[in-house]
Amino acid sequence: MTGGGSASQPLENLPNRVIGRYTGTKPGPLLIVLAGMHGNEPAGVVAVETMFGLLAAEHTVNPGFSFKGHLIGLRGNRRALNLGIRFQQRDLNRMWTDALVAQVRAQPPAKLHDEYLELRELLEIVHREIEICQPTEVVLLDLHTTA
Repeated sequence: MTGGGSASQPLENLPNRVIGRYTGTKPGPLLIVLAGMHGNEPAGVVAVETMFGLLAAEHTVNPGFSFKGHLIGLRGNRRALNLGIRFQQRDLNRMWTDALVAQVRAQPPAKLHDEYLELRELLEIVHREIEICQPTEVVLLDLHTTA
């Protein structure tokens, strides 16, 4: 399947990478929820947006609600999501190899484009969240849509 081959879009035309954050009152794991790794699978993004809306209202409907740790929801391939295509040049979901991650991390962001830049941006956020939260463990949930 091809990605569509479109040029990279300026960042100002894209939705925020971070869908939402939620921090509990006690230490615990960091749950990273990735949605939209494939741009033609927007249902995960909608689900994560809905989840953060429900979490914002939870204390109102359930005053005893308790949450441990940290939760962050991320849009995966923002450029492809914005275009409604699976990917631009390369399937972002298949790029998470040790070798490719090391290669992308070694490059300055200005030299990266398309899914390579998406990967770099995601890595930076994940590493920053781990550093800030100092979680007891890290759990990654990657949401996809099936036909």
